[in-house]
Amino acid sequence: PPHRLTLTQEALRMATAIGSTPPPALLVEGLSKRFRQVPALDHVDFAVPNGSLTVILGPAGAGKTTTLRIIAGLDRADSGRVLFRGRDAVAVGRDQANGPL
Repeated sequence: PPHRLTLTQEALRMATAIGSTPPPALLVEGLSKRFRQVPALDHVDFAVPNGSLTVILGPAGAGKTTTLRIIAGLDRADSGRVLFRGRDAVAVGRDQANGPL
């Protein structure tokens, strides 16, 4: 079976709590991607709070590079969404996405 990239739900809960300050710098919800019939990502969820440093760790084949390529706009997810500062990252585009998180 393929490896799964598993990230903590606590960061997502903290970043999207009612009454929280600005939205997280980056929010990934339900990200899934298959290459042919092989799942690379299976409903990945995580948040990167403003001003934080986040690391994605996992074994070879866990989906780290695929996740980063989708966030960067180099690949397309089969499902899910990526929000950059509360806006759809695909709609924001490269020019507007530049700058510190």
